[in-house]
Amino acid sequence: MATEFSTEVKQVAAVFKEYRNSIDIYTEDKEADKAFYVLLLQRLLKDTGVKINDVHPLGNKEDVIKACKADHDKRRPCLYIVDGDVFLQYQNEEPVDNLFRLDAYCIENYIICEESICKTAYELNGGRFSMENIKNQINYSLVLNNSITLIDLFFWYSIQSELFGQFEIRHIDAFFDMHNVCVDNQKINNRIDEIKRGLINNGYSNERINNLLQLRIQKFGNTISTLFKIVSGKDYLIPLFCNIIKQKVCSKISLPRESWKYQLSKTCDLNRLSDLKSAILAACA
Repeated sequence: MATEFSTEVKQVAAVFKEYRNSIDIYTEDKEADKAFYVLLLQRLLKDTGVKINDVHPLGNKEDVIKACKADHDKRRPCLYIVDGDVFLQYQNEEPVDNLFRLDAYCIENYIICEESICKTAYELNGGRFSMENIKNQINYSLVLNNSITLIDLFFWYSIQSELFGQFEIRHIDAFFDMHNVCVDNQKINNRIDEIKRGLINNGYSNERINNLLQLRIQKFGNTISTLFKIVSGKDYLIPLFCNIIKQKVCSKISLPRESWKYQLSKTCDLNRLSDLKSAILAACA
């Protein structure tokens, strides 16, 4: 059984790898996600002179924020990176020195684009289908347009979180139609109705609930950009495309989540990560 070290021990361990990095980067997630983060950040910082060969996963979001607040070592530049999560819909987070909050549900939201999805499918398929054929099979834009209802679901997740202090995120598989290889909007609407009934049964009025919903609609809208901002890339968007790739392009492929992320990070568009790039360069200045 692997030994699980405390956040403090993980934090101190970064000292032994200082020579490999221009800056110490601390993240959420597990050791299995390190290769993904390193590849993504190396691509993001290419030609900047900033060297990153390691990152230091500390666990969950609370662990990372706690470690950041406790870090008073000024010898070296550092940056602690956390996901936006469902809280970005309704909380104004306090600024913390050396803490970078992603402006999307999670880091996985930034590695999804037509190029990364289709190139990954092409490579996993061993080049048996042409890239044009794969793009037609996946139909990236249609998938996104047919998945807009996920925005409504995550509006309701955040309302549930704001009022209850917690919510049950489930997984895209609970809302996926394997026969038609797409999101099942009826299942999503049923889940939304279930959440709403639960809120009403716990004493929250229709008026209050609808006011909270309208605030979210006014703030975020209902576009593809909203989808990439507030819907979980980890549990929904990437697994959605994985299901489609496995159903339409390469049915025998079975990869762990970390491998899908690593593959997508090879070719994803980096423009949406420009704020993170700026934060790292500023920390190194």
